[in-house]
Amino acid sequence: MSTQRSKNYIGRLQSEDGTFCEEEKNIQELVVDFYTKLFSRTDHSIWEIEGIEWGAISHQAAQHLERPFTETEVWGAIQSCGTDKTPGVDGFTIECIKASWDFMKTDVMMAMHDFYRTGVVNTNTNETLICLIPKNKQACKVSDYRPISLISSMYKILAKTLALRICEVLNATIAREQSAFVSGRQILDLALIANEVVEEARTTATKAFVLKLDFAKAYDRVNWDFLDFVLHKKGFGIKWRQWMRGCISSVTYSILINGKPRGRIKAQRGLRQGDPLSPSLFILVADILGRMLDRAKESGVAKGIEVGRERIQISHLQFADDSLLFATGQDDSLYRMVEVVQTFCIISGLHLNMDKCLLAGINMDEQTVRQKARSIGCGEGSWPMKYLGMPLGGSPLKKTFWDPVIQKIGHRIESWKGGWMSRGGRLTMLQAVLSAIPTYFLSLFEIPKGVAKKVEGMMKRFLWSTMGDGKPSYLVAWNTVNKPKELGGTGIEDLKRTNKAFAMKWLWRLQNEPEALWAKIIKSRFGTDCNQWDSRNAYRASTRSPWKFISSCMDEFRQGMKLEVGNGKHIKFWEDVWRGQTRFSSDYPNLYALTRKPHALISDLWKQAEGTGDEPGWDLQFRRRCTREKNK
Repeated sequence: MSTQRSKNYIGRLQSEDGTFCEEEKNIQELVVDFYTKLFSRTDHSIWEIEGIEWGAISHQAAQHLERPFTETEVWGAIQSCGTDKTPGVDGFTIECIKASWDFMKTDVMMAMHDFYRTGVVNTNTNETLICLIPKNKQACKVSDYRPISLISSMYKILAKTLALRICEVLNATIAREQSAFVSGRQILDLALIANEVVEEARTTATKAFVLKLDFAKAYDRVNWDFLDFVLHKKGFGIKWRQWMRGCISSVTYSILINGKPRGRIKAQRGLRQGDPLSPSLFILVADILGRMLDRAKESGVAKGIEVGRERIQISHLQFADDSLLFATGQDDSLYRMVEVVQTFCIISGLHLNMDKCLLAGINMDEQTVRQKARSIGCGEGSWPMKYLGMPLGGSPLKKTFWDPVIQKIGHRIESWKGGWMSRGGRLTMLQAVLSAIPTYFLSLFEIPKGVAKKVEGMMKRFLWSTMGDGKPSYLVAWNTVNKPKELGGTGIEDLKRTNKAFAMKWLWRLQNEPEALWAKIIKSRFGTDCNQWDSRNAYRASTRSPWKFISSCMDEFRQGMKLEVGNGKHIKFWEDVWRGQTRFSSDYPNLYALTRKPHALISDLWKQAEGTGDEPGWDLQFRRRCTREKNK
């Protein structure tokens, strides 16, 4: 039995009454019964939502979504599909479709045109195998296994084509607090916002609560009628809604249990994990929760945390179903927000797993937080809280902050038994896997020198380890190993240098995404520089603020950036590179020391002709008259 198959093998399962089933027949019955209940619709409630802003798409956009399929579009969708995915019940992979496209395209396009006319997906085409992947090594219940849907190649092509279309309109209809699956938005945006919001509350002595939500089997519980209602309210056309209903309502499931398909379940609700359409459809549903919370905030029923001079109020953040609520601690805002979430669950079909929801307080005593958590029915959290795989509210200067990175690298090295690998194999694993592990944390937080040294030490020992448990033999200095390949190195990045590069990427994005929520939060909290696009340096901020480190790279970032002059209202005369390859402040340090306006913009120092006798020119506003010697 292969290693992967042995990991996925289900030898016994615990039933709801606590007893363990070890016979294969009983295990099969337990699994099939679990998913039969999960995919069965149990509620038939009548509901209506009023007073929220739906974010409807334009009529032109809705019509464009319903355009006929073309061979070029379908081939583009096939090209964008991964070729290493496990096939569904038909046994065909996307790689096979690509290789035989000239032979198969007529039949594929015939099926696409038939779907365009009828909106119906053949049941055989939409048969789905569910593969159960354990979430952890101690998995003993059916709920401890993650269901991954293996779908047929024909449906995958259809769904991918539709998914690429719907992605075109998501930016216009999904609220800015949702960052999942929307072009131009990133998971790190939420991590930055969440940390800055928490730190703002701490530094301003604001009493507040942070509630981390956990939805149980979120995708699998979506109510189809509610999804159709959302599509209607958001301006999607009748034909598109018919297509979506056809894609999700024709699904039948069989469960792969120890390699054998068991059961045949007709779905009555839910979205499949593995379906290219599911992420986009799910965030359309989840967006309504955000808009309901916005409505509660705007009506004064609930209040979030205000950030910065602009008093931007943040009440929630969402990445698909990973949600955070921010509520002030001086009123009943937390209770009102929880009521909104519970109402959303009733109408959408989703279900809160209160045992995994966590409540943490900011500037609140432990007794108050514990009392609130009990009244809500959730667990009590602590700082730093884990959100989106990253610590929230912790200090990057503490070594324990980086423990997840160090432990993950250690586990990888231990599992590979690197001492028995060739040196070329160890180098490949180091380049492809180990060096990528710290990247997520490095993208936002400053890594301390001690931690960087420890991580690089683990990498060095792995690379130069000898057979068995012998002492490593360091043949080449690590600073040589870190060099680019063209300079004689291996291309493994230096951690501190990589860390700074990621920080500068944020500074670049700040200039190019001024309307993004995270950019507005940063400028509101730290102020806007005189050039109107950079934020001010956050040197006075706490080390828990990610922007403190990011803004510290501003000077070096400006040195490497050359600007093209337009009206001169956004470029600094002395401190930006806009003529030549260096800044005037570096080329003429004596003159820079004499100017009364070292941070002046080009437009501030350019003197326009005011009359017929005046000549345009520079007014550099020195504190005293400069001699030729001083100019040198």
